[in-house]
Amino acid sequence: MVRTGGGRHLADPRDIDIRAGVDLMSCYRNTRLPIALMLSALAAVLVSPPDAHAQGDPQVEFFINSPQMVGGDPPTLRISSHDHLEAVTLELRRQGSRQTFSLGEIRRGQGAEVTFECPRGIHTFQAHLSGQRQGRPFTVSFDFEFEIAEGLEVSIPPEQVDLAGHRLVLLMNRPAERVDYTVTRDDGVIIGEGSVPFTGQPAGTPLDVHWRQGEGTVLKIALTAHDTDGFWTEVEIIPWSVDIPHEEINFPTGSAVIPEGEQYKIDDAYRQVVEAVARFGEFVQIQLYVAGYTDTVGSNSDNQTLSEQRARSIARAFQERGFSGSIFYQGFGETVLTVFTPDHTDELANRRALYVLAAEPPLPSVQIPRSHWRPVN
Repeated sequence: MVRTGGGRHLADPRDIDIRAGVDLMSCYRNTRLPIALMLSALAAVLVSPPDAHAQGDPQVEFFINSPQMVGGDPPTLRISSHDHLEAVTLELRRQGSRQTFSLGEIRRGQGAEVTFECPRGIHTFQAHLSGQRQGRPFTVSFDFEFEIAEGLEVSIPPEQVDLAGHRLVLLMNRPAERVDYTVTRDDGVIIGEGSVPFTGQPAGTPLDVHWRQGEGTVLKIALTAHDTDGFWTEVEIIPWSVDIPHEEINFPTGSAVIPEGEQYKIDDAYRQVVEAVARFGEFVQIQLYVAGYTDTVGSNSDNQTLSEQRARSIARAFQERGFSGSIFYQGFGETVLTVFTPDHTDELANRRALYVLAAEPPLPSVQIPRSHWRPVN
């Protein structure tokens, strides 16, 4: 889940007086990092020359929804008048381009809305509103800036997540203002909340985020990153995982077929998987990861292939028993030994597998040094 919002007022103080700003928020579903986000923000400006009453010019308010993210809401200018206006025309000029809008009548206390074109980047517009007020012509002019910005993107390198040290490293593509965090335990109880301030560190700067938490196993960490322009994005990392204890499958030499006499071991492990899903499934969407390992008998390449094939066989066995979540497998061959042996050594302890329940690929560890998981088809 991704929530975005915020913004800043874009106005030239020489020409207009900023009256107010109100944040509007939108919610979007998205996959994990990195992400591209959208914003809706509202800024209100009052335009009225100092001698407006002497000249008979109307008092008019203009509202702009700047800045916007790429792919967000279209640039919009809303006009509200304290007077009854007729034959109203709005002209917007920008770097040699011109957009003209015929608005007709604007009743007192009511308004008109204009959607206009604006390319990516920050652009200055000269606005000219003209028409009739009480039978007399008027023209109100002002400048404003509008920004179409790149999305706020955040990334968290998995190897930089230290659960024991309550620390992670976060990268943003815009200057950093702060990161808020909420830590939730595996029973759904919040055990940590806080905010880590920053001082406008440039985009791409590694940001150390340290958090405080109570006792318990961490289920997820929700992070809300804010940039110095008021944009924000909320992301979650879910480091929670459960290793399923089990008896190892005794495969025939060089084979990845699970013998009929070994199927009961899969049945026993599957019962534990079902129990874990019943306990934690209301908090996270659980997936199953199967990792396979071999001893050092045979060549490195053959063992790598064999470990992948055996992990896939076990993963398919869980799928056949009705596991409803996604299942992934990966082989590590003889690269991760439980008992260190020289080459061509038959060692039962090294012929093994891991069954891991998690919401995301398991974080790097001694047993899982890399992440190249493949889905079971």
